[in-house]
Amino acid sequence: MPGPAVADGRPGLPGGLRLIIAILLGDGAWQLRGARIVEQNNGQLVNNPGPSGAPGFVLVVAFVAVLACWILFAVRQILIGHEAIVDLV
Repeated sequence: MPGPAVADGRPGLPGGLRLIIAILLGDGAWQLRGARIVEQNNGQLVNNPGPSGAPGFVLVVAFVAVLACWILFAVRQILIGHEAIVDLV
């Protein structure tokens, strides 16, 4: 079920997706709240609070893989539900 319509009449985001986005944004803000970021004169970070290099790359790849699997799972559920409805008709 879509969320409330936006100003031009298009349906908004579903409530669950809005909640997930709000949690991710809130978590990111919470983590940055206490992070002390220091730069050198040339703009290089002195104290980088996040992982860099290979661990950072692996985390990004893992996040994208989990997101892709979640989206494919949701699409599969929608298609299965659509086929079930078509079979009933």
